[in-house]
Order: sequence, then C-alpha cells, then structure tokens
Amino acid sequence: MSFDALCRNRGAMRADEVRALCAAEVGRPGPFQGAALYVPYLWSAVLDGGADEWHSLPDTDTTTEIVGVDQIDRNYFPELAGVSHVALWADTQGFIYSMTFDTRERLDGWLSEQIPDGPE
Repeated sequence: MSFDALCRNRGAMRADEVRALCAAEVGRPGPFQGAALYVPYLWSAVLDGGADEWHSLPDTDTTTEIVGVDQIDRNYFPELAGVSHVALWADTQGFIYSMTFDTRERLDGWLSEQIPDGPE
C-alpha cells in the first residue's frame, strides 16, 4: 500500500498495516531514514494538505509544518500519547525531521525561539 492510499484511508486502515508501511520507510535509505515511526505518516498528511499551520523560518529555505495530533494518530502510534502537536520540516537535502510538543504553549515557545519576530 502506498502513502497516497494511507492519506485517502486515514482511520480506516489497521494499525499494524500503517506501522508496517512506516517501518519500511524509516528502515531504508531516504528522507525518513532513522526517523520516528510516525514521521512518514504525518509527513504524508502534510503533503496531502493536512498541516494545521506552517511557518517560514527566517534566513533559511525551511518551512516548518505543524500537525495537531488526534486520537486516530494515537491509535496508530501509541508513542504519541501525551503529544498535542508535531513540528515537521525538511532540510535542504530532503531529509525529514520532527519535534513533538505536549502542549500548545510549549509549541508556541519553540516557535518564538525559531522566529524571533513572531510567527506569521
């Protein structure tokens, strides 16, 4: 199954199917190599327009995508328990990185450090 199918079937796939698909992505060379298991899943949502917000980081070509974590995400990835938001971004070579936040306040604090003049 492809990530396109994952986006179209969000919530309808079994957790073991989603985790297997993501494990294959993080286990091979490429943009997700070594990332947390949920990163390919959330990045596919971002590419499908599923980011809740985005912010351009000053003096870089990087955009940080913010995804709110819901119960469907936690059903697929129990390791997201206690996580309210995930920030995702790609470096200039195309590798995908993430950072998790347990509250909106912590996310806002991190964003204010990354964007000294305030988020857009």
